Amino acid sequence: MSNSKHLSVLMISGDASALDSESALSRRLSNYSHLCSRLSVLIFSRTAIGERKEDTLSVQGVPFASPLLGLYRAITLGEKMGKPDIVTTQDPFFLGLLGLCISRHHRVPLQIQIHTDLFSREFLRFSVGNRIRSFIARAIIPHAGGVRVVSKKIREDLIKRKIVEASRITVTPIPLAVISSLPQNYSKKSGFRMVTVSRLTPEKDISLALRAFALVHTQRPDATFTIVGDGPLRQNLEDEAKRLGVSDSVSFMGNQAVVAPFYRDATVYISTSHYEGYGLSLVEAASFGLPIVSTDAGIARELSPNTIVPWDAQKIADKLLSELPSPRIPESCGEGVEEYAHHIVEDWEKVSRTPMTEKKGTKFWFIIKYIISGGTATAVNLSFLYIFTDVLHIWYVFSAALAYAVAFVVSFTLQKFWTFKNGTLTRIKSQFVLYVVLGTFNMVLNSSLIYLIVESTGVHYLVAQIGIGVLIALWSLIFYRILFKNQ
Repeated sequence: MSNSKHLSVLMISGDASALDSESALSRRLSNYSHLCSRLSVLIFSRTAIGERKEDTLSVQGVPFASPLLGLYRAITLGEKMGKPDIVTTQDPFFLGLLGLCISRHHRVPLQIQIHTDLFSREFLRFSVGNRIRSFIARAIIPHAGGVRVVSKKIREDLIKRKIVEASRITVTPIPLAVISSLPQNYSKKSGFRMVTVSRLTPEKDISLALRAFALVHTQRPDATFTIVGDGPLRQNLEDEAKRLGVSDSVSFMGNQAVVAPFYRDATVYISTSHYEGYGLSLVEAASFGLPIVSTDAGIARELSPNTIVPWDAQKIADKLLSELPSPRIPESCGEGVEEYAHHIVEDWEKVSRTPMTEKKGTKFWFIIKYIISGGTATAVNLSFLYIFTDVLHIWYVFSAALAYAVAFVVSFTLQKFWTFKNGTLTRIKSQFVLYVVLGTFNMVLNSSLIYLIVESTGVHYLVAQIGIGVLIALWSLIFYRILFKNQ
């Protein structure tokens, strides 16, 4: 491995457990920090309160009352920190947006981590929120210097959809957290024993697993089903087990700190998730040699391709009752904690060397974006003027002032963040004030010039307005280049 001791990394995470020095995430961060000169972690979460420091590792929580205020606070905090060599984010959604703004401010590469199969049909169909997340990710991922995914399935999907080049994608599975070796002379308990380790949330669809188990139970009365994990649907699932008449054979164990005994005593592992980024419990089950019956989510296809099942209770039950092969574990899944840390930091080192180049045609598209931003603001102005006046019946003079203010905010936002790619928030207040001053000056200048030209030359006012509009647009462009210049 190359020498990474000089590497400074800023990580954006949403996992508040990083503030707990005893958590698994905290231990992983410590391993990473030992290989870097500095690892700074910003935790963007409602429950992230406080901070902690440990040698070259610093973790700081960014609690927030509303997402917009939280994003503003997190971005300004990231901009005020020392310049890192790379910014890495835990997901490509709102954390990705936060990381993109900070990386652009510091002019350093961005790495995005993807732990979910976010473009799969099941993910998109599951909720409106998922479709919004997918839309945000599609806009942000192309700007990343590197993308780290946890399974080959996600990598293949990104390449197939042409969202990011294959050369920028790294597949790094999550290391095992349980000890898979069995004691000598250990023998499993008798009977048909199903197990799943999962959050009890809608996307995991434990209800489907219960229905499949009920069908199995009619042919195997000795069968049992152990559900390890907790979540908002627990009571609903317990009630469903009663309705299906299998509650005496189903055990809800809740969250367990040690899950190895449940894998050891089971005869088959079941997963009915609609989507997974990885599926660590699948790998854990496979490490115990446990046969797996799973829907096509996460890493299931790599572990046991012949036991993939559709979202159909009867077909799942038929597969559970058939002869099941042992799973195969990809070599990368058995990686040790230290080796895993080295690979993570190596990937950071590689992405940090990504040149910040400008794409061909950038100047042409810059002019197009400048025109679009101005045109959009004009359209917003006219639309809101109509709504305020004709729909809400506000006096047209007040309506004009309100519509103009809305258009100003839209114009400022598009020009700053889109046209000029100025993501910094530390100067946004002074920038907005100067933007308003220029807009007011332009409005007075426009009125004065059109009066002088029309009155002195007799030129039609529309012709005069077009010429003046072009002149003001060019003058404003020069001003905006200075105002929104990336330092």
